[in-house]
Amino acid sequence: MGKTVRFGVSMDSPQVALLDEISSSMGHENRSETIRSLVRQYAVGSVSIQDDRRVVGTLTLTYRLGKRLPTVLLANYPTLRISTNIQTHVNDQICVKVLVLTGKADEVCRWSRKLIDVRDGVGQPTVAATDQILEELSGE
Repeated sequence: MGKTVRFGVSMDSPQVALLDEISSSMGHENRSETIRSLVRQYAVGSVSIQDDRRVVGTLTLTYRLGKRLPTVLLANYPTLRISTNIQTHVNDQICVKVLVLTGKADEVCRWSRKLIDVRDGVGQPTVAATDQILEELSGE
């Protein structure tokens, strides 16, 4: 974790009121924690398919029971790892699969797209953390 730096921020009073509202809704005790959280969210949201940062994310797929998902070889994505694969039946016709993935962002995104592009299904990849956030959280 990096050295804590203190700095001042100037905002119009409506923005401060909004920041306080956000702090309250997020359950943060102070504005600093809210700003740190918003910066982390921005970092995660800025990950793109051209990004080579390492990420942790999920892929959620919803599809019709009996639909065979495409086989997308992991060998073509050397940094990609699947650490969790959970499947559940929502009802007698619909399945939901959740995969927890790690790897470079571009490989995670490209591999996920190949699975999502299936007829009778819908999916969404979500980046949960970048390598920088993981280092910060682990205190390294």
